[in-house]
Amino acid sequence: MSALPAKSDPEIAQVVFESDLDAAMRTSRAERCGWVITRVSPLVAIVEMRSGNGLESKNYFVKLEADWYNQFPPRVTFVAPGTSWPEAVAGSRWLPRLDNVQPGFALHPSYTYPDGSARQLICSSINIEYYWTHEPDMTKAWVPGTTTLMWTLAVVQDELLGAGYRGSSDALDS
Repeated sequence: MSALPAKSDPEIAQVVFESDLDAAMRTSRAERCGWVITRVSPLVAIVEMRSGNGLESKNYFVKLEADWYNQFPPRVTFVAPGTSWPEAVAGSRWLPRLDNVQPGFALHPSYTYPDGSARQLICSSINIEYYWTHEPDMTKAWVPGTTTLMWTLAVVQDELLGAGYRGSSDALDS
């Protein structure tokens, strides 16, 4: 995508985001995985998720920003806890190491965006920033009105629980 899309009407985005987030948190998956939500603002939420595939079990925080929701997926970023929820950086306890992930998913601790800025990128069609940086495979693209942030949360959780999880990025290599 060459140009950034227009943001959604904030009142509509808020209603749909809150409804979809509430629905996701009522699922058995949310309960089984122990998701905890912190609402930062009407269009921003933090979801705490557990990791672990036999290596360790740590909690990570995933920030969802719904400015373009539901015409596009939320902006998705791993963040560090705190009052401002800063982006988790390479070498941080708050950024997971994910290797050999599922096709269509990658985590770049630092990615150069078209505007020249460098920041984290969860490279997947579950994240609006993917559409800003790649030519998406439209067979795996977000479908407004059909796809919800439950898909986003499920994909991130699958990676944190999957065989490709290698611990936090501050962990020593085995």
